[in-house]
Amino acid sequence: MKKFEYKVINLTAKDLSDEDFLHELNNAFNKWGSEGWDLIKMESIEKASYMTMGSKTSAFVLVFKKEVG
Repeated sequence: MKKFEYKVINLTAKDLSDEDFLHELNNAFNKWGSEGWDLIKMESIEKASYMTMGSKTSAFVLVFKKEVG
């Protein structure tokens, strides 16, 4: 039976507008990919606002998976 290890990353929408942060994130993704990590899920976290009668994306959750052994 296969066994897996998981890594969960939270990113704010504000982080993703920072060019320096995106450069570091790209380097981290390349490193993790070379280590066998596979991005299996990316989902936005919506922040609802009663005043604006809507919602906006405030953050993202990323889940990576890597086979162990």
